[in-house]
Amino acid sequence: MVALPLDSYFLVRAPRVIDSLFPRERSTRTLVGLALLISGCACWPGSFVLGFALSKAGIDNVFNASRSHLIRRGEPDLAQRADASRQIIGMVGGTVYVFVAEAPSLEIAGLIYLLGCLIPVAPKVRTLLTAKPVGPERTRNTAAILVESIGGVAYVQGDVLLLAALASS
Repeated sequence: MVALPLDSYFLVRAPRVIDSLFPRERSTRTLVGLALLISGCACWPGSFVLGFALSKAGIDNVFNASRSHLIRRGEPDLAQRADASRQIIGMVGGTVYVFVAEAPSLEIAGLIYLLGCLIPVAPKVRTLLTAKPVGPERTRNTAAILVESIGGVAYVQGDVLLLAALASS
């Protein structure tokens, strides 16, 4: 619910912006992801759900910045393989922990999953921040992208959140 609306702007623009602007927007995208990740880590002790959600959103944004050059070059297949690989690494790590640990906890399993997703991205962060960040364009098109992505997320995930809220009350 967090990552997609924030990342949609960059996702739509990455293949289309001029070469001189691309690294600057990629730096901004990376910084947004790092801010979400740091916020998630700060929230984790007080709220596992909020901490996990923000951390995952941050990792996803940084990852999407790291693969945006592949999409820009017309190689979405390589970008998707990279995404599948990091997800598999995280899922395998978390699953192994759940089956091997004597008394597994959801928090530790979630942390292992996130670390598995972060490992392929972490070494690339420095190279993603080589250009001066630039703010998003303030246009009707930008607003439309944001509103459409929020609507899409609400449509796809809203029922799950509503069900969770009802079940926990």
